[in-house]
Parts: sequence; structure tokens; C-alpha cells
Amino acid sequence: MEGLYKLKSQIKKILDFSFEDFAFFIFSASIICTVLGPVVHYSLWPLTLITLIYGKIRHNTNILPQIHPLSKNAFIFFLLFVFWASLPNIFTAKTTYIWAHGVSCYAEIALGVLFTMRILNSEEKLEKFLKWFVILNALFSVGYALSLLTSFHMPNGSMQNNNVSGHYACLVMPFIIWYSFDKVKNTIARLALCLSSLLIILTSTSSGAWLAALVQGLLLLYFIIKYKKITLKSLALFAILALISLTVFNFATKNQIPKMIMSELTQAESVTTGNLNQLTNHRYDIWRATILMAREHPFVGFGRKSYESEYNLNIPTFKKEIVGFERIIETSHAHSMYLETLFSGGIPALLSFCAMYILLISLCIKSIKTDNTMQKSFAIICLISLIGNAILGTNGDIFEGRRDLATTFYAVIGITLLLPKFKNNTD
Repeated sequence: MEGLYKLKSQIKKILDFSFEDFAFFIFSASIICTVLGPVVHYSLWPLTLITLIYGKIRHNTNILPQIHPLSKNAFIFFLLFVFWASLPNIFTAKTTYIWAHGVSCYAEIALGVLFTMRILNSEEKLEKFLKWFVILNALFSVGYALSLLTSFHMPNGSMQNNNVSGHYACLVMPFIIWYSFDKVKNTIARLALCLSSLLIILTSTSSGAWLAALVQGLLLLYFIIKYKKITLKSLALFAILALISLTVFNFATKNQIPKMIMSELTQAESVTTGNLNQLTNHRYDIWRATILMAREHPFVGFGRKSYESEYNLNIPTFKKEIVGFERIIETSHAHSMYLETLFSGGIPALLSFCAMYILLISLCIKSIKTDNTMQKSFAIICLISLIGNAILGTNGDIFEGRRDLATTFYAVIGITLLLPKFKNNTD
């Protein structure tokens, strides 16, 4: 009889699996597993939308999220950024196809943020999402670190690019590290999670990612100590264990980590010679060229997907007007989140983006001061993620060159806009 009762309970649990649960499952999977390739969210997001439409038709539920009054200003600037960076440049893009291709990127950004706000809209859902995000991305981090050091194979070949793997490392680091100290009590499990994040950062050998990770790490350390997640004595012991573990891992991979680090440091030495192109891997030329192009349409831009054709067309102009210009090969994007936004939508788009970003950071800081434990945790995670991406945005573009990773950043924006909703739910 007991076995029959358990069977009935399981059947009832399956039957009670609502469309909201299904939407949560597939959308969460699209964010958590995005590092496996863009096919993950490109296949799951249409299913997410269909599920929400079904809910509207069958149960008259909302498709769009509700906006908290405290998030209203940041959300307005988010909409302005998406609108101005995508639509007005229809008059300056060379073809309708190029314009529409650029719009698709901003449509993706809008969907990612709106889905996050609509689906991850409760403390219970956010807690479940965080748990599985940390577990799976810790495993993915180790896998991709091994793929960079050895012949171990992982999906998504773009992660073999050190800048991409570095950006990924900085996106997941705040989630993994904070969760390990906030929720995990077992020392071995905590150490394993932290090492997974540290490994992918080191093996990426991206100087931009290292700088962002350093700032993120210091902020995490500050909050970990401030909220007494670990004592100084335990922290020192933890650092020693992490160093020993990294040494063992390096030995197992035949001393690959120091070799990769030295290669990056060799490039950094160019700062002493004043060779900015060598220091930035020719990004300095690209940035100067982008600013020159942006002057032609400062208020509407060219559209995101116009960059490659405009750059190639203007190479003779760059050689003539930019002193010491060397980057004469094809270039597909501006290698800067800020300059790409300026090129795409002009000054209004860039100002809207910066205003949104400042307001998002402000929301995080205000939410950290509340008594709600869950709100405080996600505010810390989102704040550190936003700051890390702001640093990485000076030499990379999460919205273009890292599109297969960007869904995590869309989720960060969406979760930040949700934070004020939980203000009165104290633990």
C-alpha cells in the first residue's frame, strides 16, 4: 500500500507540473547551458514564447512582466537603448537585410531581459535557478579549462578563443564564488566550486578578463568578509588549499598554465614602449577607426551589422586620416561595448545605455542594504557582474563578439530590474 501511495504522489506531482513550471525549466536551461553554444537559447526561446502564449490563451496570464516602480527609470532607459540602437538607423544602413540583421541582436537582448523578468519572478525560482546555474557552470568551467590546456573536447569552438573564455569566466565567477561562500557549508565542495572558477580565468590568459576578474575578486572578498561568510583564518587556509590544488592541476597538464600566462605578460610588456596597437592586439586602431566612422552619423548610427562593410569601405580613409594606422584587414565589430553602441545607434543610444547601466548599479547598491537575504545575495552577484562587464566592455562587446554567452548578461539585467520586487519579503 505504501508503494502505491508513493506512486500516486509521483503521478500527482507530474500532473501538477504547470505551464509556468515548464517555462521556468526551459528558459533556465537556455541561460544555464548557453556556453554550450548559441543553438541552446535559439532553440529553447521560441518554445518559451509559445509556452507563455499558451498561458495567455488558456489561463489569461500575462506574457509581459510587471515593472516595479523603483525599476521604472532603469527599464525606460533600457527600452530607449534598444529602440534607438536598432530602429532609426534603417535610413543609414546600406541594405534592409543588414539593418534587419542588426535589429535581431537587439530583439534578442529585449527578449532575454523580458523573459527573465517574467519567468524568474519569485524568490523560489531564483533560488532554484542559482543552484543549478552554479553546479552546471562549475562543471562547464572545468571542462573548458581542460579543453584549453589539453586535447579534451567540449562543444562550442568559440570558447577556444581566449577572450571568449575569459569573458565567460567573468560572467559566471560572481555566481559561483558568492554561492559557494553563502550557501555551501562543506569545505571540500566550497573549494571545488571556487577552483572551477579560478581555473577558467587563469587558462583564458586574457589580460582584460584578468583585470576584470581581479576587481570582481576584490569585491567578492569584501562582501564575503563584511557579511561574515568566512573568518580571516579560514580564508588564509582556503587560499593555501587553492594554491596547492592549482599546483597539482598544473603538474597534471604538463606546466601549461605558466606558459600561457607568460605569453600574455609578454604582450603586456609593450606598455613600456608605448606601442598601443601591440598592447591592445590592434584594438587601438579599431577604436580610432570606429570613432572616425561614428562622426558621419552621430545621432542615428549605422546599425550593428553595418560595421564590417563600413570598416572595409573606409580603410583608405583610415590610412589617410589616422596617424600610424595599421589595421588593414577585415574587422567585424568595434571590440568595445561602448564604441559598438556609439557606431550602431549614435550618441543617444550610448547615453541611454550608460544611463541604464548606472541606474542598474544603483538598484544593486540599494538592494544590498535591505534585510532580505535573497535580495541581498542577488544584488551582490548582479553588482559584481555589472562592474566586471563594464570593465570588459572597454575591449570587448558582450552583445556582438560574445553573443553565445550574452544570455547570462541579459539575465543579470533582468534580475537586477526584479530586485526591488522582493524588498519587503524579509527572511
